[in-house]
Amino acid sequence: MIDSPSDYISHLITMIRAFSDPWGLKTPDSRHIYMNDEARRFTSTPQKFYLEGRRDSEFPASWAELEDDLIAHDHQTCGSSKSSLVIETHHWYGDEDLHPYLSEKFPIFDNTGKCVAILWNARPVMSVNPMMLINRKNRGSSARR
Repeated sequence: MIDSPSDYISHLITMIRAFSDPWGLKTPDSRHIYMNDEARRFTSTPQKFYLEGRRDSEFPASWAELEDDLIAHDHQTCGSSKSSLVIETHHWYGDEDLHPYLSEKFPIFDNTGKCVAILWNARPVMSVNPMMLINRKNRGSSARR
């Protein structure tokens, strides 16, 4: 049985450590707890940078300037019983080009219903070219001439 916030967090860290997508954990007051290796690459956070307890603005990365928006997203998540999803456009992975990513955050509650952590992930926004849809053959229909 999970009894304390640290129990929840240690179980979540064990789970997300092996994920191949960017995943991380923050406290309800927007301090970082953990990022898996892919999240560190995604955010261009150096491996040797100690992130535990740090705010977004303290990171040695250009996205640190987005702190106000990231905190607002954290607070929206902790104040809800559902996940929240936003599109974050930045120079992810240190790329020179801007790339949109879907960032979803999940509130983690203890047995009393108190938000004890925020679990987040990021995945690329998949764009659909309308020409791909027009030119695609649909097996369920036939063309008439």
